[in-house]
Amino acid sequence: FFSSTYLFMSYKGEKGGRGKGGESGGKGYGGGKGEGKGGGKGGKGGKGPDYTPAARVETCPPPKVDAKMLPKTYVGPISWSGKDTERDGDGKFIEPKSKKGAGTSGTPTEVVVNMMPLNLMSQQRNLYRVDFVPEQEQRRVRLFLLHQVLDEKKQKWASDGEHLLYTSELIDGKKELELTTKRNVTREEEETVQIKLKWTSHQKATLDKPSIMFFCSRFRMGMMRQKERQQIGADYFDFSQSIEISQHRCQLVPGLDCTVYVTETGPVMSVDMQHKHVRTDTVWNNMCQVRGLTDQEWQKAVSMAFESRIVLLGYTDPKRTVHVKKIRWDLTPQSKFHYKKKDKQYTYAQYMTERYGIKNSDMDKKQPLLEHESKTEHDREGKPKVSHFIPSLCHLTGQTDDMKSDRRRAQDLIRYTAMKPHDRLDKIMTNMKATLANKDFQAELQPWGLQIEPKLLRFNARRLPTPKMVNGGFAVSIKADTEAWDVKFDWPMFRSTNALKNWSIVTYQQHEALKSFVTQMQQVARELRIEFSPPKIFITKGGSQKPADYEAVIRSEVKAAKPSMVLVCVAKRDEPYKTIKRLLSCEFGVPSQFVQQEELVKNPAPKNLQKANKVVVQMNCKGSGAPWMVDMQLTSATMFVGLDVHHGGDLERKQASVAAFVASFDPNCTQYYSRTFLVKSDQQIMVPATDKDPGLKSLMMDALGKFKERNKTLPKYVVVYRDGGSEGELEVITKNEVKQFKEALEAAAKEAQPEGQAKKGPKVEAPKLVFFVVLKKIRTRFFAVAQGPDVRVANPIPGTIIDTNITSPLLQEFYLCCQSVNQGSATPTKYQKLCDNSDLTTDTLQQWTYNLSHMYFNWYGTVRVPAPMMYASTLAKLIGTMSRGRDVFKGLHSVLHYL
Repeated sequence: FFSSTYLFMSYKGEKGGRGKGGESGGKGYGGGKGEGKGGGKGGKGGKGPDYTPAARVETCPPPKVDAKMLPKTYVGPISWSGKDTERDGDGKFIEPKSKKGAGTSGTPTEVVVNMMPLNLMSQQRNLYRVDFVPEQEQRRVRLFLLHQVLDEKKQKWASDGEHLLYTSELIDGKKELELTTKRNVTREEEETVQIKLKWTSHQKATLDKPSIMFFCSRFRMGMMRQKERQQIGADYFDFSQSIEISQHRCQLVPGLDCTVYVTETGPVMSVDMQHKHVRTDTVWNNMCQVRGLTDQEWQKAVSMAFESRIVLLGYTDPKRTVHVKKIRWDLTPQSKFHYKKKDKQYTYAQYMTERYGIKNSDMDKKQPLLEHESKTEHDREGKPKVSHFIPSLCHLTGQTDDMKSDRRRAQDLIRYTAMKPHDRLDKIMTNMKATLANKDFQAELQPWGLQIEPKLLRFNARRLPTPKMVNGGFAVSIKADTEAWDVKFDWPMFRSTNALKNWSIVTYQQHEALKSFVTQMQQVARELRIEFSPPKIFITKGGSQKPADYEAVIRSEVKAAKPSMVLVCVAKRDEPYKTIKRLLSCEFGVPSQFVQQEELVKNPAPKNLQKANKVVVQMNCKGSGAPWMVDMQLTSATMFVGLDVHHGGDLERKQASVAAFVASFDPNCTQYYSRTFLVKSDQQIMVPATDKDPGLKSLMMDALGKFKERNKTLPKYVVVYRDGGSEGELEVITKNEVKQFKEALEAAAKEAQPEGQAKKGPKVEAPKLVFFVVLKKIRTRFFAVAQGPDVRVANPIPGTIIDTNITSPLLQEFYLCCQSVNQGSATPTKYQKLCDNSDLTTDTLQQWTYNLSHMYFNWYGTVRVPAPMMYASTLAKLIGTMSRGRDVFKGLHSVLHYL
C-alpha cells in the first residue's frame, strides 16, 4: 500500500517571505517565518529550511585549476582504498562530442558539499613493477622484504603493498634491478627471496588516473599505520566511538567512507560517515539459539544460516574479518593441528590461550569450527590456505534478512545512522581533522607533497521550479518545501477506469469488517469519480488459508466470473501472496490487489477508510487509470524509458537476475509498456541470459510499435534512464545497451517508411536518443546553507540541482535532489549522460527529469528517481521474487499491474 498521510517537514527559515502563487508558490520556499501563500494553480509557498549551526565545519570555494592539467580521458570515482570502480572498462572512456553547457533555469541557492580539495601535483615519480621469487602472498611480508633491501639505499620510496613501487629517483640510476634478501619461514627454516624491479614509467605531476591511484595507495598506507582506527574488510572504523544497542545485542561502529573524483575544479575527496553493524553476542551464542530440532536437523539449519557469512574475529589487533566457507562438524576446539612455528601438535583451544591469552569456557564445549579458505594465500602445493576459527570467539557482521524486516529494530538503528545534516558534517570534520593530525598518517602523504584541505566546498547551486499538476477536475496544490500532495475526497482521477465495475474478492472468511470495507471503497470511488459495482465474493473451502485452497477457488469459480480485477484478502503477507499473485498475473492475466483481512478487523473505521482510499486509487492505476498528471511541457512526441536489474529472488533458472524495461507510450506519461527478461546472475549489464530471452533491441521495437499505435507517429525523442548499479561500467553500457537502442530506433524508422517512398518521399527520421545512467548508491551529499559567515545547514529543498564544479570535466553530469526527508540527511541522485544526439537543451532535460519524479503513482510525493525507472525497479523486484522470473500474461504488459 502507499500512504496518503505525510509527516511534512516543519521549516523555520530566517528572513520571512510570502509565496506569490503561480507555478511553484512563487518565492514561498525561499525561507522565513512569513507564510507562503502561493497555491491555486501552482504550489503552496513554504517557510524555508530549518538551518542548524554546524560548529566544527569550515568551508571554502571550489579551487581553480588549469584546464590543461585535467585528464583527456574519463577518470571514474576511485575509493580511498585504491579500488577502481571501473571494473569492466579500461579507463579510457571518452564522452561523445555532445556535451552541452550547464543549465541556467531555476533559483540560485547556496550549498555546502561533503567534498574536500586535494593537492596531488607536487612531485613527479618513477614507477617500478615488483616481482618476488618465490611469490610472497602476504602484504606485510612483501613490505617487510622491500624495507630490507631499500632502506639502505636512503632513497624515498613507497609501495602499494602489491606489485607497484614508487620512487622519487631511479634506484641506483637503473631501470632494472635484481635484489636478494632472506626471510624466516619458521624458527628453523629460512628461504632466499629474489626481488625483481622493472621500471615501467615516469609519472608527471598531472591529474590522470595513475596520480589518483598513487594518492590512494598513500592514503591507504596512512590509514593502516594509525592505531586509532581498526580495519574491517577494506575500511577502517573507530571502536572507541562505537554505539552499543544492548536490546538488539549489537553495536554500530562509525567509520569514514572516502572516494576520490576528478572534477571541473580538480581532484576532490568525497567524505561521508558509515557504520559497521557488529553483533555483541558470539557466533556460538547464535548457533545455540537454533532449538527444537534433532541433531541432524540442527546441524543442517546452522550450516544454512552461517555458511557464506562474514564474521569478525574479536581477538586480533587490528580487527580482522573472514568469510566462512563452511561449518566443520568434525572439528572442535579440542581438535589438534600441526603448529609449524613450533613443530608441535596443538589443540585450537591451547593455541588461542598461548597465542592470545584467551581462556574461554566455551572453548571446552563441542562446538564446530568455522572454515575459511583464503583467496590470496596458498600453500606449497598451490592450494588455497585453509584456516579454522572458534565460533565463541567470533562475531557476526551485517544483518540477516529477518533483522532487516524487523521494523522496531530498524527504527532503533536508524536513530543513530540517519544523522541530521549538522551532526553528519560535524562528525565528518571531527574525524577527518583527527586523521590528518595523526603523525603516522601524515608520514605517508607529506614526503610526496600530497595534501588534503580539511574544508568542505561551498558554492551556488540552483533550485528547479515545481511543475504544474492536475487531476481530472482541477489543478493540484503542491507544498513547495516538501513536494508532496494528498489524494483526499473529492479528487477526480485524471483518468478513471472500469476496474471496479466487474471485480471479485477472494477471501478465507466473509467477516463483517470486510463488508464494511467494501462499503467504504464504494464511498471513496464515488468521491474519486470511479465507476463502482458490488463485487462477487468467493470464499476458500472451509475457510482455509492455504495457498492451494486459494488456487482451487480461483480456478473453479473466479475464472468463470471473468473479473477485470481481483481483491485478495489474506492473513499473512508472504503466503498465499506469491502463489496467487503468480497465478493471476502469469496464467490468467488479471490485475490483483492484496489486503490483510486481520488488519481490517483490528483497525477502527476511520483508519480503514484511509486504507480504502489507497486501495481504490491503486486498483484504478492497475486498471490503466491515473490519479494525476504533470505538465511535462513536451514540445514534440517523446518516450521515456526506465531500466533496472533485480538480483536474487526465487528464480526458476539459477544463475540469473531479472531486468525490467518500462516505456511510456501516451502524451501525458501516465501509461507504460512494461516487460522483463532474464540476465546472467549478478550481472548489471543487460545482456539476455539465453538466446530465448528478449533483449533491449526487441523490447524497444515492441515499445515503439505500441507508441506508434497510440499516437499515430514515432516519438521524436527517446530519453532513457538506466539504473547504473556502480559508477564504473560506462564503456560496457555504451558498447552494449546504447548500441542496442540506436539499432532499434534505426530499424523502427526504416519500418515506418511507407512502401514506394523510400526513394521518392521524405525519409522517416529515427528518433533522437538521450541515454542517462542514474546512480543512487553514492556518498556525495550536499546541503542548503544559510547566508552569512558561519555555517548553518539544512537538507536541500526538493529540486536542488548541481551541474558545475563537482562534475566531470568530460562527461555531462548533474546531481539532483528530488525528495524531501523528515529523518536524517538527504542523498541526491547522480545522472551521467552517455549519449545525446538530440537538439534538446540541458535545461529541458533536467526539468523533465525533475518533473518525472512527481509521476510515481505509488507515492503521493516526489521520489528519488524518474518515475519510469522507479516503475522498472518495482517490476523487476516483483518478477524476481513473485513469479520466479516468468513474464506475466501479455494483456498486462500495458498496465501498471505491479504497483
